[in-house]
Amino acid sequence: MDSAQLINRLPAELKNHLAAVTGAGESSDGSRLAETLSDQEWIYKSYRSLSDRERSALAFIMLAAGSAPFEWQLLEQKLKTVAAAGRERNVPLSPAALKTALIQFRRKGLLFTFRKTWGEHVYTFSSDTFSLWLHAALPDMVPAHKSGVPDTEVLIIREAGRGLAQEVFQLLTFTANHGLPLTQKGTIHKRLLQKAEEQIRIDPHIVSGLSFQYAHQDAYPPHFAVVLDRALRLGLLVHEQDRIALVPDRIAAWVKRAVPHLQASLYRGFADVYRPAEVWKQLAGAALERLTAGEWYAVRPIIKALDRLGVLDQDSIGRAEEEWAAGWLKPLAELGWADLGEHPDQGLMFRWSFQVLREAAIQDADAMPELIQTAQIFVQPDFEVIVPPTVSFAVRWELECFCDPAKFDQVMVYRLSRESVFRGLEHGRTLTELISSLEKWAKYGIPGNISSALNEWGQQYGRVSFADVVLLRCRDEQTAAELAVHPGAKAYLISSIGKQDYIVQKDKLGELYAILDKAGYHPRKRVDAPVSGEQIPGYPRLDDSIEESAEAPNAAADLRPRGIVYGKTSVPYYEMEPGLPSLDEIYPSLEEVPSLWLNGLRGYHSSTKREMLDKALELQAYVKLSDGQKTFDFVPDAVRDERGGWSAEGLADGVRSRLTPDLIKEMQLILPGINEN
Repeated sequence: MDSAQLINRLPAELKNHLAAVTGAGESSDGSRLAETLSDQEWIYKSYRSLSDRERSALAFIMLAAGSAPFEWQLLEQKLKTVAAAGRERNVPLSPAALKTALIQFRRKGLLFTFRKTWGEHVYTFSSDTFSLWLHAALPDMVPAHKSGVPDTEVLIIREAGRGLAQEVFQLLTFTANHGLPLTQKGTIHKRLLQKAEEQIRIDPHIVSGLSFQYAHQDAYPPHFAVVLDRALRLGLLVHEQDRIALVPDRIAAWVKRAVPHLQASLYRGFADVYRPAEVWKQLAGAALERLTAGEWYAVRPIIKALDRLGVLDQDSIGRAEEEWAAGWLKPLAELGWADLGEHPDQGLMFRWSFQVLREAAIQDADAMPELIQTAQIFVQPDFEVIVPPTVSFAVRWELECFCDPAKFDQVMVYRLSRESVFRGLEHGRTLTELISSLEKWAKYGIPGNISSALNEWGQQYGRVSFADVVLLRCRDEQTAAELAVHPGAKAYLISSIGKQDYIVQKDKLGELYAILDKAGYHPRKRVDAPVSGEQIPGYPRLDDSIEESAEAPNAAADLRPRGIVYGKTSVPYYEMEPGLPSLDEIYPSLEEVPSLWLNGLRGYHSSTKREMLDKALELQAYVKLSDGQKTFDFVPDAVRDERGGWSAEGLADGVRSRLTPDLIKEMQLILPGINEN
């Protein structure tokens, strides 16, 4: 979940607290707070304000949990592993120091906390800020420089596909034209599914490398599942009892946005759902997000950085690179976000097609001129309609109502035909509207032969038609005769059929029922079922009057997944922790600790030294020690009785050590958050 979604779930107390500590100020929808928490400069400034131990804790958490939600047990186990190996890389952490850092991170808006059924906490970073915090905490993860090689030296091995936004759009227009009725098993009819698949230009073998599970996996191929899931999660499609239906108001808002903006904004939701399970792949993916779009970068430096940090679980850098490419980089390219290349010296190369973390800048057409949209198309005498990539989905939505797609590329080509025009008319457009739309959009107007053909087809269409009416059936001829002269009912009778039946207006059925019931005829409420037949779905008009605030198909209002792909986490189903965290959670028995133990280094009797170490173990804290020559931090994990005394084991400034009373000249109990400098 991103910052906006998380802020939307925050209780009022926490929202007000964060607005105050971040300086974001108040906003009714929390948008200002979300902008602040995801602002790069604010994040870097906040990182600089952290203590050394908090910085160490942040790096530790990221290397232990990646970008996925995590529980305390994961961090605790990682601490034990580090302690056993005696290889702490940064400031040594005690469990209490790590718990204190978690509290501070929650109070500063760096982490958010959810509560499971039995009260256990689940912590999560906001997905749109993780890579920024990663860059602050572990800058070596992100390549500092571009590859410096020209395009001519990079062999393109996989070019960016046409984009997930385009695939979603094609599924929407297909649904508008054909409908998506469901079988009794809840799946799309096979015949329609095969036609819908033909609209999608995604290699199923490549996206299957994402290793995801989804509903009806035996019925839907993986590339179709990816597109359908995204349309459902955006709220553009919705599951109904017997079909998957369009949501016109959400679609109207969605298609108004620039296509590059849509494609870039879809990345965040995609990355959240398909996040790899392995921590090193999560970290590698986050490092990618910091790279500048349009520039080539070598992949290997990221893999090597992970290896240096000790989180790479592959036996070779080359094998890790291949696995990451198959499971993440190639799908990114296939779905339109990136290009992959090969360089003879630097190996696998990566280039973003979009700056995926700059949605605020993307909204500014001055900052990104390529987002400026036009509605200029080219209507050719051979009945082809050429549509440049700058034409919005809003224009193309109407084109696909009465044109057939002929070529899918950066420049789209449609074809006008009698059948396609008939389809548009069947969907409720008039001939005047079709011609008017083409005249408005065509840069050089409509060729004369095209206008003539459109008018001719318009004359041919609809010379006869079917009306959707209701048949009023009378029990006998006498009743029918009475209704024919009834002052209230006769106005609703369109015409008679035979001697006992009338055709009545369907949209006035409720009014007629009330009149007949009051007159004593007491009609049955149930309408006899019509003869079954295939219904032609309606191609909705997208109302231009819809407010921009109705946009945000991926807004925070509804965070619970509506798609078919199973998420990697249950966090959206949990409730957010309502209260502000405090140190009482860590030190419930703080009043039992002698204040002298906390106030500076002092010499103590051997038995008191033992008591202080036992208390440090109990509170999962640490002690500051002096051996007479130097001062160091000691994180104990065991205190054992021995013949003639005792000994303590743990990390002394990150090094596995064993101490006896005679080696400890002075000591101080350190409770992180209480007396830690």
